[in-house]
Amino acid sequence: MISKKLMAMSLAVCGAMGSGASANPIDPLDVDLGFIMDFSGSIGSSSYAGARDALANAIGQIVITPEVTYNVGIVRFSSQGANVVIPPVKLTSDAVRDQLVSDIKASSSSTTGWTCYDCGFDQLKDNFGQLGDVSIANFFTDGANNTTRRGGTGTNTDGVGSSNSGGPGPTISQSVVDANALTAATALKDAGWDALGFEAVNLSVANRLKLEALGFDSQLADVNDITAGIDPAVMGNCAAATSDDPLTDCFVLNLPTFLDFENAIGQKVASIVIDTGGEIDPVPLPAGLPLLLAGLGAFAFVRRKTT
Repeated sequence: MISKKLMAMSLAVCGAMGSGASANPIDPLDVDLGFIMDFSGSIGSSSYAGARDALANAIGQIVITPEVTYNVGIVRFSSQGANVVIPPVKLTSDAVRDQLVSDIKASSSSTTGWTCYDCGFDQLKDNFGQLGDVSIANFFTDGANNTTRRGGTGTNTDGVGSSNSGGPGPTISQSVVDANALTAATALKDAGWDALGFEAVNLSVANRLKLEALGFDSQLADVNDITAGIDPAVMGNCAAATSDDPLTDCFVLNLPTFLDFENAIGQKVASIVIDTGGEIDPVPLPAGLPLLLAGLGAFAFVRRKTT
């Protein structure tokens, strides 16, 4: 749930730039970054490993600053169940961040089963305990929510990586599958997550529309709501277009290939970090300008939905 800290941080940094004096110390803004990764069999281990490493590299861009602290957690899912890749790690130093990058890249790249959206949503919700001031979830998949559940294994169809095949597990109706996904996504929002966006690799228009209905963002309809700590997140507010603000404008990225995901995730993480007042390395700006932009960016963040 978005709290007063973002406004306080923006006032502090802009005041410091304007007066030339040091800003009063404030608690850092705590930002949760939750990543949900599809490891169903259709992805294949090679493509999954590429996506996993791209996410690790994207996280490696984050600069450690006293103003914002990022809490990163990663889960993965398929019809065979969901598991925790990385429990929440607070990026308090370069060493912690760099170790996290290494741990992500060392995690399993095996793929199996079919796609199960609610498995991923539920696992992310369970993976995080107390949420911070801003909580943003990101969901990567290459498949529609499948009616085949635990007990079967999927088959790799991308031509690379290992092939997983086997008999199907139990099936349930598509309407029930879709209802389960909506219930799980809603539970994620109700738990305090502010935004849920997607990267969809080679999905049909119909299936991307289903993802749009599951996504949500912090509407930010009224500045008073933000400073009062009221969560105005609304379900089904995603759009098909790209955006430079994943927190206030949920969207489903339509990516033709897994290589496109590798490019997109770095840009998306950078956008999230910048939108929440953080910094990305390298930052080719004059000394002092990043601090000013962080303050102005925070003001833009809270004003975006008021216009």
